[in-house]
Amino acid sequence: MSELHSSIDLPYSIDKLWSVLPDLNKYDEWMTIHTGFKGDVPAIEDIKVGTKFSEIVTLMGMANTVEWTVQEFTRPTRCCRPSGVPSSWAAPAWRGSRPSSSPASKRSTPTTPA
Repeated sequence: MSELHSSIDLPYSIDKLWSVLPDLNKYDEWMTIHTGFKGDVPAIEDIKVGTKFSEIVTLMGMANTVEWTVQEFTRPTRCCRPSGVPSSWAAPAWRGSRPSSSPASKRSTPTTPA
């Protein structure tokens, strides 16, 4: 199974990132493996614990459908959709914010650099 781990410091506030990262209708603007969705796509204001959606992702040239269920949703820092697939995090960073993806099995609380 493929895993994707990434982290980057961005010169944006957490509030600015939060307006984009969990917004499913904006995934194609930043999520490189995102191909589309099957069925209805919930609006950002409707996402909460228990929200379900089906995403089509393409890895190594192969399209796959991933069934997501939001298990944690704490504005503006955490949107967790675990099931052996990435979870999204955002934390304050030295100059802006640090969004990252990591497998749900390796959950950790993001830290602010000293």
